[in-house]
Amino acid sequence: MSKDTSVIIDARSEERFLGTAPEPRPELSSGHIPNSINIPFKFVLENRKMKSFDDLFKIFTKFENENEIIFTCGSGITASILALAAAVLEIKNTAVYDGSWTEWASNGNLPIVKEV
Repeated sequence: MSKDTSVIIDARSEERFLGTAPEPRPELSSGHIPNSINIPFKFVLENRKMKSFDDLFKIFTKFENENEIIFTCGSGITASILALAAAVLEIKNTAVYDGSWTEWASNGNLPIVKEV
């Protein structure tokens, strides 16, 4: 990927991301932000602790050339777990979309992708 790109990484479960499982907030559609990718927050944890540097590097190495990495989830909480994992790797170009899926899906005018 070129240095002029950004990536949105969604920390929710694969089922919520794909739109195959309902959101815990009944008024919200499941699905995801267009062009975002899914790394469930549990992928960076092992026995409820952060995985090793080497394991985290394997997960995040494909994003090393991104201009910015934006983490999102349902409400901004589990996105912060991915942001912490990136910080362990000293990745500096990150942000957490604190409104996350709740804000996006509540808008009504923003596109939602479902892969069902």
